[in-house]
Amino acid sequence: MPELPDVEVFRRYLVSTSLRKKIRDVTVRHNKVLGNVSARKLHDALLGRSFVATKRHGKHLFVRFEKGAWLAMHFGMTGYLRYFTDQDPEPKYDRVVFAFAGRGQLGYYSLRLLGRLDLVADPEREIARLGLGPDALDPALDLATFRARLGGGRAIIKAALMKQQAIAGMGNIYSDEILFQARIHPATRVGDLGEAQIKTLFRVMQRVLRKAIECEAEPARLPKSWILPRRSTREPCPRCGTALARLRQGARSAYFCPRCQPAS
Repeated sequence: MPELPDVEVFRRYLVSTSLRKKIRDVTVRHNKVLGNVSARKLHDALLGRSFVATKRHGKHLFVRFEKGAWLAMHFGMTGYLRYFTDQDPEPKYDRVVFAFAGRGQLGYYSLRLLGRLDLVADPEREIARLGLGPDALDPALDLATFRARLGGGRAIIKAALMKQQAIAGMGNIYSDEILFQARIHPATRVGDLGEAQIKTLFRVMQRVLRKAIECEAEPARLPKSWILPRRSTREPCPRCGTALARLRQGARSAYFCPRCQPAS
Protein backbone atom coordinates (compact mmCIF):
# COMPACT_ATOMS: atom_id res chain seq x y z
CA MET A 1 0.00 0.00 0.00
CA PRO A 2 1.31 3.48 -0.78
CA GLU A 3 2.57 5.03 2.44
CA LEU A 4 3.65 8.55 3.36
CA PRO A 5 6.80 8.65 1.15
CA ASP A 6 4.89 7.28 -1.85
CA VAL A 7 2.06 9.79 -1.48
CA GLU A 8 4.50 12.67 -1.06
CA VAL A 9 6.12 11.55 -4.34
CA PHE A 10 2.64 11.47 -5.94
CA ARG A 11 1.98 14.99 -4.65
CA ARG A 12 5.18 16.34 -6.14
CA TYR A 13 4.48 14.50 -9.39
CA LEU A 14 1.04 16.08 -9.65
CA VAL A 15 2.51 19.52 -8.98
CA SER A 16 5.16 19.07 -11.67
CA THR A 17 2.81 17.68 -14.33
CA SER A 18 -0.73 18.91 -13.74
CA LEU A 19 -0.93 22.09 -11.69
CA ARG A 20 -2.63 25.15 -13.25
CA LYS A 21 -3.76 23.32 -16.38
CA LYS A 22 -7.40 23.81 -17.33
CA ILE A 23 -9.43 20.62 -17.11
CA ARG A 24 -11.39 19.99 -20.31
CA ASP A 25 -12.89 16.62 -19.33
CA VAL A 26 -13.21 14.15 -16.45
CA THR A 27 -13.85 10.51 -17.28
CA VAL A 28 -14.81 8.03 -14.57
CA ARG A 29 -14.17 4.48 -15.75
CA HIS A 30 -15.19 2.72 -12.55
CA ASN A 31 -17.59 4.18 -9.97
CA LYS A 32 -16.22 1.97 -7.19
CA VAL A 33 -13.30 4.34 -6.63
CA LEU A 34 -15.65 7.25 -5.92
CA GLY A 35 -16.55 8.11 -2.34
CA ASN A 36 -19.66 10.18 -1.71
CA VAL A 37 -19.50 11.96 -5.05
CA SER A 38 -21.15 10.81 -8.27
CA ALA A 39 -19.32 10.71 -11.58
CA ARG A 40 -21.54 13.54 -12.88
CA LYS A 41 -20.91 15.75 -9.85
CA LEU A 42 -17.16 15.17 -10.05
CA HIS A 43 -17.19 16.03 -13.75
CA ASP A 44 -19.26 19.19 -13.27
CA ALA A 45 -17.21 20.39 -10.28
CA LEU A 46 -13.90 20.18 -12.13
CA LEU A 47 -14.81 21.01 -15.73
CA GLY A 48 -13.07 24.19 -16.90
CA ARG A 49 -11.14 24.59 -13.65
CA SER A 50 -7.52 23.97 -12.70
CA PHE A 51 -5.71 22.32 -9.82
CA VAL A 52 -4.04 25.15 -7.92
CA ALA A 53 -2.62 23.72 -4.66
CA THR A 54 -1.87 20.46 -2.86
CA LYS A 55 -1.70 19.15 0.68
CA ARG A 56 -0.65 15.74 1.97
CA HIS A 57 -1.58 14.28 5.35
CA GLY A 58 -0.28 10.80 6.05
CA LYS A 59 -1.42 8.57 3.19
CA HIS A 60 -4.03 11.07 1.97
CA LEU A 61 -3.54 13.62 -0.81
CA PHE A 62 -5.72 16.72 -1.17
CA VAL A 63 -5.75 18.83 -4.34
CA ARG A 64 -7.46 22.21 -4.34
CA PHE A 65 -9.07 23.43 -7.50
CA GLU A 66 -10.43 26.83 -8.42
CA LYS A 67 -13.41 28.03 -6.38
CA GLY A 68 -11.84 26.67 -3.18
CA ALA A 69 -13.07 23.04 -3.01
CA TRP A 70 -10.71 20.08 -2.78
CA LEU A 71 -10.30 16.71 -4.44
CA ALA A 72 -9.40 14.07 -1.83
CA MET A 73 -7.34 11.07 -2.95
CA HIS A 74 -6.51 7.85 -1.15
CA PHE A 75 -4.60 5.21 -3.06
CA GLY A 76 -5.61 1.93 -1.45
CA MET A 77 -3.32 -1.05 -2.03
CA THR A 78 -2.07 -0.40 -5.55
CA GLY A 79 -2.93 3.17 -6.51
CA TYR A 80 -0.78 5.84 -8.07
CA LEU A 81 -0.93 8.75 -10.55
CA ARG A 82 0.29 8.77 -14.11
CA TYR A 83 0.50 11.71 -16.51
CA PHE A 84 0.34 10.80 -20.19
CA THR A 85 -0.31 12.38 -23.57
CA ASP A 86 -2.51 11.36 -26.48
CA GLN A 87 0.51 9.70 -28.08
CA ASP A 88 1.13 7.43 -25.09
CA PRO A 89 -0.68 4.11 -24.61
CA GLU A 90 -3.47 4.61 -22.12
CA PRO A 91 -2.87 2.78 -18.81
CA LYS A 92 -5.14 -0.24 -18.47
CA TYR A 93 -6.28 0.38 -14.91
CA ASP A 94 -6.80 4.14 -14.91
CA ARG A 95 -10.16 4.46 -13.13
CA VAL A 96 -10.49 8.24 -13.40
CA VAL A 97 -8.83 10.39 -16.06
CA PHE A 98 -8.49 14.18 -15.92
CA ALA A 99 -7.91 15.56 -19.42
CA PHE A 100 -6.32 18.99 -19.68
CA ALA A 101 -6.58 21.62 -22.38
CA GLY A 102 -3.96 20.57 -24.88
CA ARG A 103 -2.65 17.00 -24.94
CA GLY A 104 -1.96 16.02 -21.35
CA GLN A 105 -4.03 13.75 -19.12
CA LEU A 106 -3.64 12.66 -15.50
CA GLY A 107 -4.78 9.14 -14.69
CA TYR A 108 -5.73 7.85 -11.27
CA TYR A 109 -4.61 4.21 -11.36
CA SER A 110 -6.14 1.59 -9.06
CA LEU A 111 -5.72 -2.04 -10.06
CA ARG A 112 -7.70 -3.50 -7.15
CA LEU A 113 -10.26 -0.68 -6.87
CA LEU A 114 -9.40 -0.08 -3.21
CA GLY A 115 -8.53 3.60 -3.54
CA ARG A 116 -11.01 6.46 -3.23
CA LEU A 117 -11.61 9.87 -4.79
CA ASP A 118 -14.00 12.38 -3.27
CA LEU A 119 -14.83 16.05 -3.09
CA VAL A 120 -14.39 17.78 0.26
CA ALA A 121 -14.86 21.36 1.37
CA ASP A 122 -11.79 21.47 3.59
CA PRO A 123 -8.88 19.03 4.23
CA GLU A 124 -8.72 19.74 7.95
CA ARG A 125 -12.37 18.82 8.42
CA GLU A 126 -11.84 15.64 6.39
CA ILE A 127 -8.78 14.74 8.46
CA ALA A 128 -10.84 15.24 11.62
CA ARG A 129 -13.73 13.20 10.18
CA LEU A 130 -11.38 10.32 9.46
CA GLY A 131 -9.91 10.60 12.95
CA LEU A 132 -6.35 10.79 11.67
CA GLY A 133 -3.49 11.56 14.01
CA PRO A 134 -0.79 14.11 13.19
CA ASP A 135 1.27 13.56 10.07
CA ALA A 136 4.49 11.69 10.85
CA LEU A 137 6.55 14.51 9.30
CA ASP A 138 4.55 17.41 10.69
CA PRO A 139 7.07 19.93 12.12
CA ALA A 140 4.70 20.36 15.07
CA LEU A 141 5.02 16.68 16.02
CA ASP A 142 7.50 16.65 18.88
CA LEU A 143 8.90 13.83 20.99
CA ALA A 144 6.38 14.30 23.82
CA THR A 145 3.44 14.11 21.39
CA PHE A 146 4.96 11.10 19.64
CA ARG A 147 5.38 9.30 22.96
CA ALA A 148 1.80 10.04 23.98
CA ARG A 149 0.41 9.02 20.60
CA LEU A 150 2.06 5.60 20.71
CA GLY A 151 -0.02 4.73 23.74
CA GLY A 152 1.39 2.29 26.24
CA GLY A 153 0.74 -0.83 28.24
CA ARG A 154 0.19 -3.94 26.13
CA ALA A 155 0.04 -2.21 22.72
CA ILE A 156 2.45 -3.76 20.19
CA ILE A 157 4.91 -1.29 18.72
CA LYS A 158 4.52 -2.28 15.06
CA ALA A 159 0.73 -1.97 15.30
CA ALA A 160 1.10 1.33 17.16
CA LEU A 161 3.28 2.77 14.39
CA MET A 162 0.75 1.70 11.76
CA LYS A 163 -2.30 3.07 13.54
CA GLN A 164 -3.41 6.04 11.44
CA GLN A 165 -5.50 7.45 14.28
CA ALA A 166 -2.30 7.76 16.34
CA ILE A 167 0.24 8.95 13.78
CA ALA A 168 -0.66 9.19 10.10
CA GLY A 169 1.53 7.93 7.30
CA MET A 170 3.23 4.65 8.14
CA GLY A 171 2.11 1.22 7.03
CA ASN A 172 3.44 -2.31 6.95
CA ILE A 173 6.58 -1.60 4.94
CA TYR A 174 8.01 1.53 6.52
CA SER A 175 7.18 0.40 10.05
CA ASP A 176 9.48 -2.58 9.40
CA GLU A 177 12.29 -0.30 8.23
CA ILE A 178 11.91 2.07 11.17
CA LEU A 179 11.94 -0.76 13.71
CA PHE A 180 14.95 -2.38 12.01
CA GLN A 181 16.98 0.81 12.14
CA ALA A 182 15.92 1.44 15.73
CA ARG A 183 16.85 -2.20 16.61
CA ILE A 184 13.45 -2.89 18.15
CA HIS A 185 11.63 -6.22 17.78
CA PRO A 186 8.25 -5.70 16.07
CA ALA A 187 6.35 -7.57 18.80
CA THR A 188 7.72 -5.42 21.63
CA ARG A 189 5.07 -3.88 23.85
CA VAL A 190 5.09 -0.10 23.85
CA GLY A 191 5.03 -0.14 27.65
CA ASP A 192 8.32 -2.07 27.68
CA LEU A 193 10.21 0.53 25.67
CA GLY A 194 12.58 2.75 27.58
CA GLU A 195 12.84 6.49 27.19
CA ALA A 196 16.01 6.20 25.10
CA GLN A 197 14.31 3.72 22.74
CA ILE A 198 11.32 6.01 22.25
CA LYS A 199 13.65 8.90 21.47
CA THR A 200 15.60 6.78 18.97
CA LEU A 201 12.40 5.55 17.36
CA PHE A 202 11.14 9.11 16.88
CA ARG A 203 14.35 10.27 15.25
CA VAL A 204 14.65 7.16 13.08
CA MET A 205 11.03 7.51 11.91
CA GLN A 206 11.64 11.01 10.61
CA ARG A 207 15.00 10.12 9.07
CA VAL A 208 13.67 7.04 7.27
CA LEU A 209 10.61 8.80 5.84
CA ARG A 210 12.62 11.78 4.62
CA LYS A 211 15.28 9.59 3.04
CA ALA A 212 12.61 7.50 1.29
CA ILE A 213 11.09 10.67 -0.18
CA GLU A 214 14.54 11.78 -1.32
CA CYS A 215 14.86 8.41 -3.11
CA GLU A 216 11.36 8.88 -4.61
CA ALA A 217 10.19 5.81 -2.68
CA GLU A 218 11.90 3.55 -5.22
CA PRO A 219 13.21 0.38 -3.52
CA ALA A 220 16.12 0.15 -5.97
CA ARG A 221 17.27 3.63 -4.96
CA LEU A 222 17.06 3.12 -1.21
CA PRO A 223 20.27 2.60 0.78
CA LYS A 224 21.64 -0.93 0.58
CA SER A 225 21.84 -0.94 4.37
CA TRP A 226 18.02 -0.89 4.59
CA ILE A 227 15.85 -3.93 5.14
CA LEU A 228 12.98 -2.65 2.98
CA PRO A 229 14.24 -3.90 -0.41
CA ARG A 230 14.98 -7.31 1.19
CA ARG A 231 11.66 -8.13 2.89
CA SER A 232 11.91 -11.89 2.49
CA THR A 233 13.06 -14.80 4.65
CA ARG A 234 15.34 -15.76 1.76
CA GLU A 235 17.38 -12.60 2.25
CA PRO A 236 20.16 -11.88 4.77
CA CYS A 237 20.16 -8.96 7.16
CA PRO A 238 22.07 -6.11 5.48
CA ARG A 239 23.73 -5.33 8.81
CA CYS A 240 24.88 -8.71 10.20
CA GLY A 241 24.07 -11.30 7.53
CA THR A 242 21.60 -13.30 9.63
CA ALA A 243 18.62 -14.67 7.70
CA LEU A 244 15.63 -12.36 8.03
CA ALA A 245 12.61 -13.65 9.94
CA ARG A 246 8.91 -13.17 9.37
CA LEU A 247 6.35 -12.62 12.10
CA ARG A 248 2.61 -12.76 11.48
CA GLN A 249 0.61 -10.09 13.31
CA GLY A 250 -3.05 -10.47 12.39
CA ALA A 251 -3.31 -10.16 8.62
CA ARG A 252 0.09 -8.45 8.36
CA SER A 253 3.66 -9.77 8.18
CA ALA A 254 6.60 -8.13 9.91
CA TYR A 255 10.10 -8.76 8.59
CA PHE A 256 13.01 -8.28 10.97
CA CYS A 257 16.47 -9.48 11.92
CA PRO A 258 16.30 -11.83 14.92
CA ARG A 259 19.89 -10.94 15.85
CA CYS A 260 19.74 -7.15 15.48
CA GLN A 261 16.19 -6.94 16.86
CA PRO A 262 16.05 -9.55 19.63
CA ALA A 263 12.80 -10.13 21.49
CA SER A 264 12.81 -8.53 24.92
